[in-house]
Amino acid sequence: MKKSKIAKVLAVSLSFTTVLSMFPGFAFANGDSNTKTIYGTKAVVEDDGTYRDYNTHIRVKIDQNGTIISVEDIDTASNIDRFAPESKEYWQKFINGKGFDLFKGKTKETLNDVDVNAISQATTSTKSVRDTIMYAFEVDEEKNELLAEVDEYGPASRYIAKDRAEAEKLIKEVKEKINSEELASNARRHFLNFKNKITKLKTSDQVTEEENSKSAGDRTKEAIENLGTITADKKEAVEQARQMYNALDRKGKKTVTAAVYQKLVKAEDEIFDLVYKNNHKKLSGSYPIDNYGYNVSLTVYLSGDKIVKIEDNGTEKNIKANENLAARNMFYWEDTFIPNGGLYNYIGKTTSNYQNVDAISNATYTSDAAKGAIGEALKKADENNLIEQIKTDVIKLEEKLDKNSGSALDKLEKDFESLSPESKTKLNDAGYGARIKALRAKFAALSLQPVEDEKDDPAAKHYTREGSLLYPDGTSSMVFTKAFNPEVKIAEKDGKTTYTVSFKESGMMGVTEKLQKLTVDGKVYTAKEGKDPYVSVFKFTRDAVDEEKIPVTVYSNMMKTSYDMNIVLKPGKTEAKAPETEKPDPGKENPGTENPNPGKEKPNPGKNDNTDNTVARKYTRLADLLYPNGGTSMVFSNAFNPVVKFVEKDGKATYTVSFKEGGMMGMTEKINKLSVDGKTYTATEGKEPYVSVFEFTRDTVNEDKIPVKVYSSMMGRYYDMKIVFVDEKTEVKDEEKPDPGKENPGTEKPDPGKENPGTEKPDPGKENPGTEKPDPGKENPGTEKPGTEKPDPGKENPNAGSQNVKKYYTVKDSKFLKPNGSDMKLMTEAFNPDVKLVEENGKATYTISFKKTGMMGITAELKKISVDGKEISATKGEGEYVSAFTFTRDSLNEKEIPVKIYVDAMNAWIDGKLVLSNNKVETKPSENENHNKPDPANPSNPSNPSENNGAQAGPSIKSGLNQTWVRGSQHGLVIVSDADISTFVKVLVDGKELVKDKDYQVVSGSTKVTLLPTALNRLSTGSHNVEIVSTNGTAVAKFTIADGFGTGAQRPNTGDTNTEMPIALAGLFGSAFIALMLKRKFEK
Repeated sequence: MKKSKIAKVLAVSLSFTTVLSMFPGFAFANGDSNTKTIYGTKAVVEDDGTYRDYNTHIRVKIDQNGTIISVEDIDTASNIDRFAPESKEYWQKFINGKGFDLFKGKTKETLNDVDVNAISQATTSTKSVRDTIMYAFEVDEEKNELLAEVDEYGPASRYIAKDRAEAEKLIKEVKEKINSEELASNARRHFLNFKNKITKLKTSDQVTEEENSKSAGDRTKEAIENLGTITADKKEAVEQARQMYNALDRKGKKTVTAAVYQKLVKAEDEIFDLVYKNNHKKLSGSYPIDNYGYNVSLTVYLSGDKIVKIEDNGTEKNIKANENLAARNMFYWEDTFIPNGGLYNYIGKTTSNYQNVDAISNATYTSDAAKGAIGEALKKADENNLIEQIKTDVIKLEEKLDKNSGSALDKLEKDFESLSPESKTKLNDAGYGARIKALRAKFAALSLQPVEDEKDDPAAKHYTREGSLLYPDGTSSMVFTKAFNPEVKIAEKDGKTTYTVSFKESGMMGVTEKLQKLTVDGKVYTAKEGKDPYVSVFKFTRDAVDEEKIPVTVYSNMMKTSYDMNIVLKPGKTEAKAPETEKPDPGKENPGTENPNPGKEKPNPGKNDNTDNTVARKYTRLADLLYPNGGTSMVFSNAFNPVVKFVEKDGKATYTVSFKEGGMMGMTEKINKLSVDGKTYTATEGKEPYVSVFEFTRDTVNEDKIPVKVYSSMMGRYYDMKIVFVDEKTEVKDEEKPDPGKENPGTEKPDPGKENPGTEKPDPGKENPGTEKPDPGKENPGTEKPGTEKPDPGKENPNAGSQNVKKYYTVKDSKFLKPNGSDMKLMTEAFNPDVKLVEENGKATYTISFKKTGMMGITAELKKISVDGKEISATKGEGEYVSAFTFTRDSLNEKEIPVKIYVDAMNAWIDGKLVLSNNKVETKPSENENHNKPDPANPSNPSNPSENNGAQAGPSIKSGLNQTWVRGSQHGLVIVSDADISTFVKVLVDGKELVKDKDYQVVSGSTKVTLLPTALNRLSTGSHNVEIVSTNGTAVAKFTIADGFGTGAQRPNTGDTNTEMPIALAGLFGSAFIALMLKRKFEK
């Protein structure tokens, strides 16, 4: 009987221990050295970013090759039962469909090959298991890296005899702990604890180094003491002693002693007076110590490029001038940095190696600031030298500027731009800035001049060879390899080869450039114009034939970087005709005969040319806007008006081009700037949909393409494009009536069906803003006197009766659209179609609201809009429409109201418009004003929309919403209100005021409240409300109290991820203790 009871007790204990083995740190070895068990736990997330309320928690057995043998659930099912019962059905389908078997035989690299749709209605479950297995592999890799780091501190035999056993013990223990951990963060913590302990032990090498250090210190001490009386000829001996001292470690310097070191300092001062006093530059520099409230300011003395002396230039005075600064910082400056050679360590260093000086221990910030101050001083010396170099380079280029001067001019401009504003001003005042600009203009003019092609030697033999452009390691470039013409032309004579290579325009993501420079054998070659698509041609000669590889350097002007490449030529060459013997191809351009003025083609006799170019003639042509390589832009090509209007006179053409709003993913912008021939044009207002209009003139006619640059303010940059004409021009006669289907710019008569901006008479069918007479059927906004409008018999008269009557409406089926009337996608979908409206005294107060909006599961509330140039902040909305905005307009019955939306993620204002429907339903005040009543969770919400026009919203929770606090945690809950700390009043939980410093703590940033465990433990399990009350309103958040660290519970983000380990240990020892006590009782 006794034995039976004991057996039962031991069985219970063993079962309890088995359960505990499921916790991190209790994965018992399976005894098979050829297999390994890894663990993973990961939150379940839908494709749209929605979190399910449970984690997948599994164990995975893998073989030596990382192939999955089996996958088992640990407690995913119980997590679902407790936190997400709605997902139980789908998890069961995964289990019933033997979902774990899908992963057998897979490795980390082939996990994504698993068909996540293999089990019907279990796709999310399958994905979550796949992702959790991937996470388990990643954790295992991190642990293996930590184990490798542990090995770097071994073996134990490295350590001296008295520390050897301790080292062996530490290494063994940390490996066991890392191997047993399920979480990488816990494994890292074990490693850091191990590192802290083992670095306190001494290795045999360290002992040897210490002995060497003491010996070096003795030699340095002797060298200083032997200096004797200082004369000028002892300069090298003093400098040698300084170098020896600076090379010592901390223990070596201690050996020298402070008294002997002061002899060295005194000797250096004497050498300065004897040798450098009249042969130095004196420079000053200052650098801040972040968050400490003062600057380190120093004076640096240079002889050539060598630092010969450094003095404090007010640092100590600044520190002592402020009692608080002195109390905090004098120790680091006066007692630590200066006595340990903080400044003298730089003596003998040069402008190129002063940064190699190490920081003084326990004065790191001071050391860094001192180095920064020295750097600032040396910059002035470098800048003075650079200024002189710039002056010299300007003179050289003015004396000789040719087409090969591009690199020198680029360097000159780069050097000038690198100068400080003060130095630039000095050079500009001396005229050098203007001279540099003149050089650039002159070089640009040289570049445009036609270049005579080098005549090939008729006696040379001509071939073609197949080649490719690769990086030196043989890999391809996504940009340059694709742009390179694989047909390389060669001409051979007298053991030399002249190569002709060419490139297409190159780039990425639709942004391209012509390659302009190629360097071969140290010589820079400038591109000549080639035929499409190979538009950049380079010709160079090498003193060899039949080469297989030619090193070249390709320069990207867009990236401002040179790239080392190789032209790799395949064996074999094909004989070709000499270029001068080839006849022109009738289907291609005839090189050498084209118009030498680039961008100005000769008139095509087949085109409609003016017979008298002194008379202005108007035309239209169809055109596309394309990238230089002929590609289409999703943004600009779609926005471009294909009908281009132009006027020709005196051999010049004045073009009018226009754009719709351009953009992507519902975010649009007006095109406001266009650059043509280096001149920037600003858009004028056009008619919908082509709202941006540009007019520019070119000194030629009958062009087939015009290079332009289009500026995107949203992206903050210009894009190279070209206007490509696709048909012949069509003349527009003045005497002809305008084509109703087209606009006629300039002097045309008004089209009865359209507006003629600026000079037109009112169109009876449309409003003529500003000058028109009131339309009896409509309001004439802006000119009427309130209360004097005649009522429209066909419409309700909003002002009938008393002007003071307050009426409430809901305008249903309203929309939020782009200015051109098209959907704004995200904003249109987020907009609440029911607009609240209050009419009183001839004014209309609107309240519009929006849901959260965003993409790919990342959403945010709208914070502000702008109406009539006035910025309006969000107030709390109703239900899913979380952001409400209230504004007033001085007119009634408007159909469209321009509104700007601020998109925080883009840091940009987006133009839109509120379109109000005719479905206007009168409501009761309580119905309509419900959203404006004070919200108990946000008392700062305004009670009267007309009083809140543009008012700031009340405080809201900045971080800490919907947290779960697990009872027994040692850490509190942190909740942050965006109210300023100066407005803080109190904290309430479930309506009861808490006691400051006993129940909670509050600090700035903005108002950061920490609910302490003492207060949280008093609350019941379940959901609670916390209110952070400020003088300008209350911010409210919910949080949940959970019992214990149940598996799968959402844990507070405290940084302590090893909560299961202590509990598991306690349980294990507890079960063993119970078993032992019962055993003794039964034995008695």
